Amino acid sequence: MVPTVLYDKRRGEEYLKQIHLLPENFIVKTDHLPFMASEDVYAVYAPLFFNLKDHFSSFKLKHSVSVLIQQTVMLQKIRMGEAVYVNVGENEINILAFQDEKLIFSNTFSYKEKEDFIYYILLVYNQLGFKPEITPLCLMGDIDRSSSLYAIAFQYIGKLDFDDSRRSGLIFGNEFTEKDVSKYSILTQSVLCE
Repeated sequence: MVPTVLYDKRRGEEYLKQIHLLPENFIVKTDHLPFMASEDVYAVYAPLFFNLKDHFSSFKLKHSVSVLIQQTVMLQKIRMGEAVYVNVGENEINILAFQDEKLIFSNTFSYKEKEDFIYYILLVYNQLGFKPEITPLCLMGDIDRSSSLYAIAFQYIGKLDFDDSRRSGLIFGNEFTEKDVSKYSILTQSVLCE
């Protein structure tokens, strides 16, 4: 993330090189996040990008974190106060933390075990001075109440909640379970992004 006022389009690769090992054969793309006055800078595998460009006359490419941030900003307008959101993937989690409507933390962590999962969440709580027994944790992505990740979060966090993407205004058929809607929330919510 780079504040829009400081962002120089010609230096996109330099922003990424400061914090990532850049893969070969990539191009730099940016998502403008006007509600945060920021740019989300990321790398896209060039052959994939040009393949999309060859097959579609028009398409919009967005980084999953850009969609996640926009989705949680909308949820946080309703919730207010301190809150932590965790999007669970197969081997990584995105953690976002808010103070009222202001995003104060966003990062992605790789995990192997449930202990790694809860470690990163509690680390964010600790670093931000949030109290796990008071500040709610909203879970989304590939997680449900039967998950070992949910069980360990339940041991340490006082207020656990699941993202209810059904409140977004999108209509899902009856064959979609709460778990399906949560697991694919970034994909389904991407249609609501600017």
